[in-house]
Amino acid sequence: MGIVVRADRESVRILDQNGSVATRIPSQISKIDARKNTVATDKNGAEIRVGDVVKESGGEGKNGTILHLHRGYVFAHNKLGIENSGLWVNRCSNVITTAAKGGRITAPTTDLTKMNPALQMRNRPDASMAPPQRPGRDPLQGRLVHINKGTYKGHRAIVKDTTVTEARLELQTKNKVINAPKSQLSIIE
Repeated sequence: MGIVVRADRESVRILDQNGSVATRIPSQISKIDARKNTVATDKNGAEIRVGDVVKESGGEGKNGTILHLHRGYVFAHNKLGIENSGLWVNRCSNVITTAAKGGRITAPTTDLTKMNPALQMRNRPDASMAPPQRPGRDPLQGRLVHINKGTYKGHRAIVKDTTVTEARLELQTKNKVINAPKSQLSIIE
């Protein structure tokens, strides 16, 4: 894959994706229609498209307008460039967007690290992880309890099942199964 740098009557000079210039006769090349809606990402993860202005990160620090994107390579043109008629090529991961065409936002708008609890814990040196929950039977299961709060206050019940915060109870007075927070229960010895 390459882009035409100079065309003469008998030969064509092409800048390929590796950055080397090759001379070919016109019958040796075939034209590919450029897709205008091609999208790639730059070094910062921002979207780049044909028409955006990008700058080379590191290296010579070239800048220019994107002419074509092809499989992770960006072909750009700098009007002030002398070498290869101002055309240059680099990997998409080695360029940074300086101006997006059509006023698009060039920087990522959401910081995904704020959504990841593991990364939040890493940023706080004083915070430690909670101890892991031990699997197994809850000691409350099968016990006779007294309900201290809520609609069924004063009732006795047998604990049938538990979760971390709630217990499923079978009332002794009414043949009914209810859910109640564990904080509202006390064990009858």
